[in-house]
Amino acid sequence: MPLNQRYLIDPEYKKGLQDEKWLNSKMGDGRGLKDVLGFSDDAVVGFYEAACTLLEQQRYEDARDAFFFLSHLSPHVGAFWLGQARSEQLNGSPDEAIAYYMAALGLDQANLELYMECVRCCLAAYNFDSALTVLDNAIDYANQHPDNGNSTQLHDAAVEAKEWIIATYMQNNSDEGEAAA
Repeated sequence: MPLNQRYLIDPEYKKGLQDEKWLNSKMGDGRGLKDVLGFSDDAVVGFYEAACTLLEQQRYEDARDAFFFLSHLSPHVGAFWLGQARSEQLNGSPDEAIAYYMAALGLDQANLELYMECVRCCLAAYNFDSALTVLDNAIDYANQHPDNGNSTQLHDAAVEAKEWIIATYMQNNSDEGEAAA
């Protein structure tokens, strides 16, 4: 298939977008916009590669838009939400990034690196409460899934990070309290 046709919406699907019954049938059973628009998996991979390239080129606003499109095209793909989160973080929008990290974690709760990336974003935004919540979620997941291959590592890393944040945060708070006295 020629490159210029790889990313076109199928004309049959364009017609179907005006038919509510057809549209509802395409959106059922957890299918995403990808199915409604008729994009192939190959086309979505191409979109993802382009979005990653934008991120690598430090074109964060463009990358944010590309990953937004992808995460709505196929909302069940955690890598798209992760790309959206990274783009938002690098674009200077940590609160939005945290929300997208949480969406990615909802799809990949066993991923230690994803938890830690989300925690680093929370800490960079001085959002200690959210960082602790993320770590509590990691601990809970590890406790509820002891048979998962990395549950022990996830649990231990989350406990250690939580203890460090509490010690650091409490130390900062007590220093501020002493300075105010």
